[in-house]
Amino acid sequence: MGGAWVSLVTVLAEKHSTKLGGVIAGIPCTAAIALFFIGWTHTPFFASQATTLIPIVCGINGFFVIIYLLLFKRNFYLAIICGLIFWLVISLLLIRINLNNFGYSLLGSIILALLAYYILEKKSKIRSEGKKIIKNTVPQLLFRATLGGFIIALAVFLAKVGGPLLGSVFSAFPALFLGTIIVTYFAHGESFSAAVMKVSVISANINISIYAAAVRYLYPLLGLIAGTALAFLISLLTGYLFYLFAKKKMS
Repeated sequence: MGGAWVSLVTVLAEKHSTKLGGVIAGIPCTAAIALFFIGWTHTPFFASQATTLIPIVCGINGFFVIIYLLLFKRNFYLAIICGLIFWLVISLLLIRINLNNFGYSLLGSIILALLAYYILEKKSKIRSEGKKIIKNTVPQLLFRATLGGFIIALAVFLAKVGGPLLGSVFSAFPALFLGTIIVTYFAHGESFSAAVMKVSVISANINISIYAAAVRYLYPLLGLIAGTALAFLISLLTGYLFYLFAKKKMS
């Protein structure tokens, strides 16, 4: 599913614009699947409690992308490595302080989203791009899906076998972002990749945080299936509203 989502993001960015691709990248597809199966294998209440760190983790994952965007013109691989090191250090620190308050997590997400918007929109020189005239082939799409899916599956595997500390860290690994960066960079170059990721950082921070908040309160109230459906509809609505904002306000 994660691999298919990476392919969808890149195709929509190519066929329409990097703004639309970036917004779709921020829709909580993988988060919805993860929380659904946590609720399926445990209880809906347990899944609702598992949302505690999701908002602030979205903010931290966004800064993995920001560091990449600040450094990618110097060296693509250096930018990826520096972003991952930053993410690892901050994630371990977050575990160390044992943050267990959803309100603080949500507040942290809002602060990081505003800071990310200021850095990317006001300080960076990254500009959105329009559609690409390109014909996608089945092998190309399969390669994108396989690459994106492999990165996501590897993160899940490391979360499963790495023990409590490493497992906690890799359960929040920005695998979808990393997969999208790699696919868009090698398919269309650094400027196209940067334009997609610029919008996706803000989109993910807003939409996934709202999805987590909806799940937190809807799962105990409505149950697993109805709660998932309503929470996802809410995130689609906020995603559409953010797309309208991005079209008018983001360069």
